Amino acid sequence: MLQGNAATRFRLLHGRTLTSLTQTIIDPAISSAVKEHMLTAADGLAGNPPGEYSFPQLLGLFCSARLPGTQREAMGCLQLMAEKVEGSAARLGQLEEVKQGLTAAAASADAQVAAEAGSLLQLFGLR
Repeated sequence: MLQGNAATRFRLLHGRTLTSLTQTIIDPAISSAVKEHMLTAADGLAGNPPGEYSFPQLLGLFCSARLPGTQREAMGCLQLMAEKVEGSAARLGQLEEVKQGLTAAAASADAQVAAEAGSLLQLFGLR
């Protein structure tokens, strides 16, 4: 985690900021400039330098987090993308970060996280 204060990122993440960013990014009426700002915000939330990952890749990284709340938030965002963006499930399943993140989440000691990850792995054609 390179940027910002970890406690602030934690509060933002668990305040459903990631879901808000996802909803904005998948909205077809939002300009590409605004979407780029949302991606930059997501990079900051992850503590990554801007431009290193795409938004879905960042969601995959969040799925690999150690905290079940972070994993659930990221998986909810992936589910939202799969539901709202036609054809995205297959594309999301092709991203290594998503595959690794969901595989890590499926191994979680938290039963809800593990079950959600298993469902997403199936949805994305990874199982």
